[in-house]
Amino acid sequence: SLVANSAVFRVVPLPAEDVKSVVRLSIAGQDGADAGEGFVFSFGSFVVWNVSDERKVELRRLLLEVETEKIFDEYLVDREEDYLEYKMTDIAKAWSLKSKETLVFDQNLSEPKVTLLKMAASHALARSVTLAVLE
Repeated sequence: SLVANSAVFRVVPLPAEDVKSVVRLSIAGQDGADAGEGFVFSFGSFVVWNVSDERKVELRRLLLEVETEKIFDEYLVDREEDYLEYKMTDIAKAWSLKSKETLVFDQNLSEPKVTLLKMAASHALARSVTLAVLE
């Protein structure tokens, strides 16, 4: 397993059983408690939520260890990142883009629904970065 011996990264199930092309991770903060989560996609990109830069670098290093095929020049991969803020609020829609930099989730949604929305947004961000690398 990708994170079998890790105290920082733990694979957690997705609320949708039919999703096979993504792995969801629980990511511990510096104090050891779960702080954030991440989604690792089969096409080689990952997106993290509420994770420090140090943990992001650790995850990237771990993924490079299990990489089976180099698709992109490492220089390009190191340069391509995207940042998007998000917040939970009491709104009518399940999610919306408040501005170009803030994704808003309805705080009244169940945890499984928020997870699936984060996974969908993560997939879009991951594809966006992948396309930028290809350009």
